[in-house]
This record gives sequence, C-alpha cells and structure tokens, in this order.
Amino acid sequence: MASPENNLLVRLHKWARRQDENFLTETFAHLLLHLLWEEPEAAVNLLQVVTAGFLVIPVRESRAVEVRTQHA
Repeated sequence: MASPENNLLVRLHKWARRQDENFLTETFAHLLLHLLWEEPEAAVNLLQVVTAGFLVIPVRESRAVEVRTQHA
C-alpha cells in the first residue's frame, strides 16, 4: 500500500477541513466520471451495485450518464 504522502486525496484533504462530506462527494463524483469514460464496464457495474440494481445501464450508453453532486 502506498504511503499517505503519495496519496493525492490525502494531500488534498488538508484543504477541506470540516468539509468531509463535500470532499468525499466530489471525490466519488470525479472517480465515477473517470470510470464512465475510461472504464465504462466497471462504471456501470459500480452504479448497479451501489443502487442495489435500480440503475442498469448498458456499457455502450455509459458516456451519456450525467453525474451531479447537487440537485439542480
């Protein structure tokens, strides 16, 4: 396992004191967007698992998924 000094998220977290929920939400959203574009199969599987099967998205439609951290 990499040391905390080599972990970007640990390093960035020092700038988000008392904002753990926002930091984790934004981090997860960024990871999910990255997966949707770079590893679509993993992304759609993750979405299916975390929604207990509510979201079932074909891999070919993964780039059409919109990720927002706030309700607009």
